[in-house]
Amino acid sequence: MNSLSVRLGDVLGTNISVVLLKGISRIVELNPSVIDSQIDRLLDIFRCLVTNNAVNNDNIQRDEEVFQLASILLAVRSHGDTLSHVIGCYGNGWTLYRVGQESSCGGHHQLAVRLFSDLEVEVASESIYYWLNALGRLSKAELSLLHCHCDNISSCMDVLGAAVDSYHQVTTSLIVASTQTCAFTFSRDYCSLRARFLSALQRVLVTLQTARLCPPPAIADALSASTGDASIRYARVVSISAPLAAEFNALASDYRALYRRSFDSDSSSLRHLEGLREQCMLLCNALETLLVCSAAKSQSCGADTGHTNPTVLEEINALLWKQIATAQASIRGVGVGQVQLNCLQSIVQRIMGCPLQLPTSFFGNKQQTTIQLALTAGSKAAGETVVVNSNCQLVVKVEGVVQQQRTARRLSSQLKSGRLMRRVHKVFVKLNQQCINVVNSGQSHQLKPTQTPDDVYMEHSSLPKNEYFTMDFLLDFAQPGLYKLRFVAQVADNEGIVWDSGPSSELSVKSCAVETPYSKQFQTKPAQKTSS
Repeated sequence: MNSLSVRLGDVLGTNISVVLLKGISRIVELNPSVIDSQIDRLLDIFRCLVTNNAVNNDNIQRDEEVFQLASILLAVRSHGDTLSHVIGCYGNGWTLYRVGQESSCGGHHQLAVRLFSDLEVEVASESIYYWLNALGRLSKAELSLLHCHCDNISSCMDVLGAAVDSYHQVTTSLIVASTQTCAFTFSRDYCSLRARFLSALQRVLVTLQTARLCPPPAIADALSASTGDASIRYARVVSISAPLAAEFNALASDYRALYRRSFDSDSSSLRHLEGLREQCMLLCNALETLLVCSAAKSQSCGADTGHTNPTVLEEINALLWKQIATAQASIRGVGVGQVQLNCLQSIVQRIMGCPLQLPTSFFGNKQQTTIQLALTAGSKAAGETVVVNSNCQLVVKVEGVVQQQRTARRLSSQLKSGRLMRRVHKVFVKLNQQCINVVNSGQSHQLKPTQTPDDVYMEHSSLPKNEYFTMDFLLDFAQPGLYKLRFVAQVADNEGIVWDSGPSSELSVKSCAVETPYSKQFQTKPAQKTSS
C-alpha cells in the first residue's frame, strides 16, 4: 500500500490529465487512505487550476480537471472549508454546480450551501432557480442537524422542528420547479419521507422527556400494587411509544415502495434507500423492545448484515443494532428505566450527527425508461364508457411500448450512451375489476336484495419484442351495473426483480341486463281492485 502511495506521488509530479484523475478517483473510492500522504500536493494543484482558469475560463478540459480534483478531495476527508475559499473565484457555473452536487452526495453540506446559494442568483430560468433554492434549503437543514448540541434535548427538538419546516419548503420549491420534461418525482418523494422521519425523531425525544419528567399517576401505582402487574405503571409510556413504532414501520414500508419505483436508479442510490429503510426498522425495533415490550419483558432485536465495503449509513446502522443489543442485555427486571431512555436518546443523537449523503438519483437518473399503455375494448375511444350485455363477455386488449435510453450528459466523462444499467425483460399487467354501482334490473323474482360482486384480480405477463408487447383480458360482467377497470403495469429486469415503475390506466364498463321472454313472466304487475 505504501508503494502505491509513492507511485501516485511520482505520477502527480508530472503533468496531470482527466484520465489520471479518474483513475485516482476510482482508487479513492476503494481505499481512501491510499492518497492521504498526497493531500497537500492535490490541494496545491487544485489552487493552481482554479487560479489559472480565472484568466482563461473557456477550457473544457480544465473544468473537468477541477471537478475531478474536487471530487477526490471531498472523498478523502472533509475539505469543505478549504474548497469553499478556493473555488469561490471560479467562473464556470456548471462546474460549480457539479461540485455542489458532489458535496451533497458526500455529506459536505457546508460547501453545498455556499455553492447553491451563489448559483441561485445567477440563473435566468425560474425552474432552475427554484431547483437551486430547494438544494440550498435542504443543505441548510442538514447542516443545522450536524451543528446541533445533542446534550440539550430541548435544543434538539427545536432543531428537528425547524428542519421539518425546511423540508416542507423544499418540497414546495420542487413542485414549483417541476416541468413537463422533469417532474422531480424521486426528489419530492424523498424529501417528503425525510420530513416524516425527522418529525418522528422529534416525537421520540418528546416521549423521552415525558417519561423522565412526568411520573406515573398515583392510580397507576395503586393498580400495580393491587394486581401485582408492574407493567401498569408504564402504560402511559407504552401508549405513546406504540404509535411511534407503527409510524417508523410505515416509513420503512414507504421507503421500500420508493425503492421498487426506482427502476432507473443506480445501485448506490438503491443501496442508500435500503439503508434508510433499515434505519426505520431499527428505530421501530428499539421502541418496541426498549419501551413497549420492556414494560412486560425483554425481547431480542435483529442483527445487521453489512457489505464488504459499508457506507457511512450502513456503519451507523450496524453500530446502533449493537447498542440496542447491549442495552437489552443490561436491563434488569421489568419496567422502563434510565437504561432504555438513555439508549434511545443516544440513538437519536447518533442519527442526527450522521451527515446525510444524498443519493445520485436525487439529481437525476443516468437512464430513462418509458412505458406507454393503450387499452382497446370494442370500438370505443379512450375515456368513453364501454357498454356490454350482462350475458356477454368482454375482451380488453392491452398494448404497450417500452422505450429505454441513456439520459443526455454534457461531458464525455459519463458512461457510454449505449449502455444501460438495467433493462426491461418482462412486463406484468395487473387488473383490478371493481363494481362501483349496482343496477337493480327489476327482473329478479328472488326476495334477496341485490349484492355488490367481489373485486376481480387478474395478472398477465408478456415479453417485449422490438419494444412492443400485447396481452388480452377476458372479463365477465354478470351483475348489471357500472364497473371500473384499473390496469397497472410492472416491469421485471434480467435478474427477475419486479419493479413498480410502470404506468396505470383505467376503463369504465357499463353492464346492462338483457330482457328475455323467460324473465318477463317474473316481472311484477300492478294489482287489480276487486268490486265489492
